[in-house]
Amino acid sequence: MRISGNLVSNSIIQNLNIDLARLQELNQQTATGKRINAPSDDPLGAQRVVNLNEALAGIVQYQRNAGYVTNYVSAAEGTLNGAVDVLRRANGLAIRGANDATLNQNELNAIADEINGILEQTVQAGNTRSEGKSLFAGYQTTTDAFTVTRNAGGDITAVTYAGDNGVEQIEVDLGLTVNKNVTGAQVFQPAAGTDVFASLITLRDDLRAGNAAGVSAGIATTNAALDQVVDQVSALGNKTNLLQRATDNLASKKLGLVALDSQLADVDMPAAIVQLQTAQNVYTAALQSSAKILQQPSLMDFLR
Repeated sequence: MRISGNLVSNSIIQNLNIDLARLQELNQQTATGKRINAPSDDPLGAQRVVNLNEALAGIVQYQRNAGYVTNYVSAAEGTLNGAVDVLRRANGLAIRGANDATLNQNELNAIADEINGILEQTVQAGNTRSEGKSLFAGYQTTTDAFTVTRNAGGDITAVTYAGDNGVEQIEVDLGLTVNKNVTGAQVFQPAAGTDVFASLITLRDDLRAGNAAGVSAGIATTNAALDQVVDQVSALGNKTNLLQRATDNLASKKLGLVALDSQLADVDMPAAIVQLQTAQNVYTAALQSSAKILQQPSLMDFLR
């Protein structure tokens, strides 16, 4: 069979292109560190990598959600811990005012003034903001949770909840949804059983009026107010623990998926470097031998 010069040339070029494509593939793998750089490299593996990346993206979003909720819960828990401290002080003052028979009216007035300060602090706690948003106003995050009515002397005479009952639920893991916020009505208002602010207002006024029976009753009301806020702090603490467990679980899942993605897509770098060098040597040798073949004189060169 007669083999033409064009056939030889085309065959050489085809073989060189195959060697060059392999060289380029290995070069890309060593440059990117990835075995799969295009779906054609491994169609089944590429689809698995896509699925893994989608799962990883979901976990990252859950982690963002958990962090977002954790920030709010931590802010609310810290705020209410402060409220617990001052309410515990108020209860102690009520006990002193009711049981210390040596107190004169001026001393009772001094206790009343301290109770008034605790009332102001508790209202401030109820109006706490985190990241510019009201913690305890439900969905009404741009306004204060509580508004106050004051008398001519500037003392608070009534506290009104200005928020709503909105509770934002956020998914922090597959099938796990938690409430981001707790409303002011749940913490400080009769919806939770005791009006915290009213108990302080009444105690203050009874102390100033020298109303011994009212001050004695204030022991029970301030204790109930204290217990109510403590219950909310406890609930927030439980939620913090739940979020921590969810966060740890997400981190574990993410590590597993990252490892699997690496196993599927990452290249064995030492082996790839050896293969790249081998392919480079093969291509260089092929170029050299091809050049010699293409430079061989043909019969026509002798007939000229």
